[in-house]
Amino acid sequence: METVPRYVLKLHPTDSDRGQWRFVLSAVDGTIVMEEGDLEPEDRGERLELLAVLRGLESIDQPSHVTVFTPSRYVRRGLAYGIGQWRRNGWTWEHFGEMVPIKNRDLWQRLDNAMRIHHVECGAPRTALTTAAEINRTPRRVTYLRHDPPHDHPVAPHLPAAAAVALAEPA
Repeated sequence: METVPRYVLKLHPTDSDRGQWRFVLSAVDGTIVMEEGDLEPEDRGERLELLAVLRGLESIDQPSHVTVFTPSRYVRRGLAYGIGQWRRNGWTWEHFGEMVPIKNRDLWQRLDNAMRIHHVECGAPRTALTTAAEINRTPRRVTYLRHDPPHDHPVAPHLPAAAAVALAEPA
């Protein structure tokens, strides 16, 4: 039986005012597989954060289990609570009663395609050096949304019950 490779994809804070992104892809034992970064002079902020995730996932040449650690709240929340709903709604979201296109739609769609190849988990780094032990404490891949979850939901215990909370895919 062939095992699925496991990787940790760490996004590092960069100078987004200059259009810079950077990621480090490593095996779960800490061995660095790839470290990349570049300048995208036309892009800033959240778009660069998404681009770093995409470049990291797209650099892996076979279906894998990837745990993404990012300081970006935008990326973490988009993966956990938005991407499934945006896909179902034609990549739009309701804004004051009107359906409007989501920001960075092209990158979110590419990320959605990458998630069909790789099993992706996402979490916030606890320290600058995330250990392999932390991988087992991150939420599982998000596959669908549900409203009014209990307060003690393991994926998002910090959210109020009225918030839309993602449920983890069964193992």
